[in-house]
Amino acid sequence: MGRPRTDKHPARLTVTLDEEDYKEVCDRAARNDVSAAWVIRRAVQDYLGRSPSPVSAPRRPAGRMESRK
Repeated sequence: MGRPRTDKHPARLTVTLDEEDYKEVCDRAARNDVSAAWVIRRAVQDYLGRSPSPVSAPRRPAGRMESRK
């Protein structure tokens, strides 16, 4: 189950996080069984004062690795 399909075309953005922030994002993602990208999207929605979509957190496919070493 991914994000809901819409007519909007998502934009891709590359950001650089310091090591501590990256680790915390990955830890939160792992604890909630979501991707790091999902955590970042939710953080941006919160920062902009928008309500998150009503769809619950997507489940990651088994065996998917988010964190890079």
